[in-house]
Amino acid sequence: MSIRVEQISLMHLFSLGTHRGNRKSALNPKLKKKVYGVNKGLSVIDLVETKASLERSAKLLEKIGQKKGQLLVVGTSVHTKNIVEDFVSRVPNNQAAYVNHRWLGGTLTNWSTIRKTLKTLDKTKNMVKDKDFFSRLSRNEQLALNRKLVKLERFFNGLTVLKNNKPSAVIVLDAKDNPVAIREAEAMKIPVIAITNTNVDVLPEDLQYTIVCNTSSINCLKFIMEVLSDAYNEGVNKVNLTITTTQKEKNNQKQVRQPVVN
Repeated sequence: MSIRVEQISLMHLFSLGTHRGNRKSALNPKLKKKVYGVNKGLSVIDLVETKASLERSAKLLEKIGQKKGQLLVVGTSVHTKNIVEDFVSRVPNNQAAYVNHRWLGGTLTNWSTIRKTLKTLDKTKNMVKDKDFFSRLSRNEQLALNRKLVKLERFFNGLTVLKNNKPSAVIVLDAKDNPVAIREAEAMKIPVIAITNTNVDVLPEDLQYTIVCNTSSINCLKFIMEVLSDAYNEGVNKVNLTITTTQKEKNNQKQVRQPVVN
C-alpha cells in the first residue's frame, strides 16, 4: 500500500521521533525556520516544515517517475546502508543507482574516470565467473582477483546501472556525512533531496527539498524513504496507465472501423 504525503499526520511523525534535533549550539543558521524551538538545549524540529519539505520532494519524484528518470541515492553511514538498498529494491527497472559505502570525489564531476572503473568492474566479474579461465590461475592470482572484485564492488556496484552523470535527482540520507555529494550534484545542476538533522555543515543552496528530521531514528528514515519511493512509483504507474488506456482506445477504434461482412 502506497503512502501519500497528504495522509501523513504530524502525530505519526512525532511518534517516530522525527522532531528530535541536535544541540542548539550546533544548529545551522540556514535551518532556523525549520526549527520550532529548544528543549533542554536541543533543537525541536518543526514537523509542519518537515512535512511540507517531504511533500515537495514527493511531488518532484512523482514528476521524475512520470518521465522514468533515474535517481541516485546516497547513504553511507552504518544505519542507512540497508535503508538505501531497500529503497533501490522498491524502485523498478534499475531506475535507482546508489552509493552506500563511501562517496568518492568525482563520482559525478569526473564521470569519464568512473565509467572506466565500471568497465573494469564488469571485466573483473566476468573473469571470476569464467570457471575455465579462473581455474588456470595460481592460488595467489585467484585471491588477488577476488580481493580486487570485492573492493570494486564495495565502492562501485551500486553505480553499474547509472546511465550517465546526470541523474534526475540525488537523494542524500544524512547530509552531514556526504557534503561532497551535495556539492557535486549542485555543480551538475541536479536537484538534491537532502535528509538531515539540524547540525549539518553543508546544505543545498535551494532548501525546498531539504527534509529536516531525526536522522538517528531508523524508523523515521525508513518511513521517509518509503514515502519517496512510493511517490516515484506513483509517477511511473500514471504513465503506464495512460499508455494502457491509449492502447485500449486505439484497439477499440480499429474494431469499430472494421467492415461488417454479411
